[in-house]
Amino acid sequence: MRLSPLFRPLIIALSLALAGCAPQLALYDAGTVDRAADLATLTIGIYQDLLILPPSERAAAVERLRPRYAEVETRLRVQLLREESRVANATSAVAARELLILWQKASAGQLRGDPAALSSATLLTYRDRIERLFRTLLSAEESKRLLALVPLVE
Repeated sequence: MRLSPLFRPLIIALSLALAGCAPQLALYDAGTVDRAADLATLTIGIYQDLLILPPSERAAAVERLRPRYAEVETRLRVQLLREESRVANATSAVAARELLILWQKASAGQLRGDPAALSSATLLTYRDRIERLFRTLLSAEESKRLLALVPLVE
């Protein structure tokens, strides 16, 4: 099949653009996907554990969950370090930083036993925002995997 001469410049420009982008993006890392998914499970699990309880029991539950809160923050900090240390990984690093900031903000009120922070509406809002940020992290990694499958013209 022969391409129209009108398409050749477009194909060349697209190929050059893709080739130019290739070294500017971190390589796919399956371990990052696994760690992010495990961390998402742990983080979202805390919210689920709180949401199934009546609001009057949530402050006591937070006290029992303190070790998990500490584990989540530690793992979020490690995730951020890993994302920031990877070359050309800005999207994932920004998402990891936003996750840590959001977690710290949300957990501060919860750990104080603040009734507003432990309301169903607030818990659902934070859970949804956290899920979106994890989705961003996982999607960024999936994009890297898919980009690796695209043959680039050199």
